[in-house]
Amino acid sequence: MNMFSKHSIDRFDLRTESHPRPFKVTWVGKIFLPVKEQCLVTLNIGLYSEDIYYEILPMNAFLLLGHLGCMIMQ
Repeated sequence: MNMFSKHSIDRFDLRTESHPRPFKVTWVGKIFLPVKEQCLVTLNIGLYSEDIYYEILPMNAFLLLGHLGCMIMQ
């Protein structure tokens, strides 16, 4: 699952679309975060390029790339 924060989507002015199958993610302390939107992002590393869909979470600082995760702090 690839996730992006709503704050980052707004900051980078990325276009979003409704998620075809909305769901909820369980977070620390039994908090449920709704996933209702997604965005398509093109990832370029050298000559490699791929379009990836990211689920959008209502959080201030978060970016998770599959199993390799990193936090984007404000």
